[in-house]
Amino acid sequence: MEELNKPKMMQLRELFSGKKTPEAKEAQNIETAQETLADDYADVPAALMQKIQQTEPLVRQVLALVQVDYDALIKMDGKSPYAQAIKANKNVLNEVAKADNPVLRALEISLKYKPIAEFKEKYGNTPDDIKQKMKQELMEEMARKEVPTQNLAQMEFNKKSAENVKSTEQDVQELNKFFK
Repeated sequence: MEELNKPKMMQLRELFSGKKTPEAKEAQNIETAQETLADDYADVPAALMQKIQQTEPLVRQVLALVQVDYDALIKMDGKSPYAQAIKANKNVLNEVAKADNPVLRALEISLKYKPIAEFKEKYGNTPDDIKQKMKQELMEEMARKEVPTQNLAQMEFNKKSAENVKSTEQDVQELNKFFK
């Protein structure tokens, strides 16, 4: 396993030492076409903007080493986890702007919101949509397993019967206590 990580470790060492790996050079060449966090904050102090502009390419390169697409997480396209987190809570922009390291804070928010964004993409946003899609998914899975849908009624009947059996067992235990 150590051999598998050597190339990435070498890339990280080169990245932090200031040497440019082929991946870093390529990322730097296409950086102008990428979405940046700096685009979202025009009115932040110059020192903070400089920190964002220095940190963002480094974070992008490090994440690329582990096959994580920074831009897919941060893009303000309405689909990325970051964009959806902002849509869900407008205070996220202020929170990121006030952070010591806005790039890392935005990344943290994106990674935390990613499972929610994936769930919403798969099942929808409203309870009715979620219920309908989950029911559809269950029916499709049952069809693949060749479980006839008419057995659903039988399953419900069996569930109610099992509940009755539990109460009967409790009744027997109480009667046994009484007759001891």
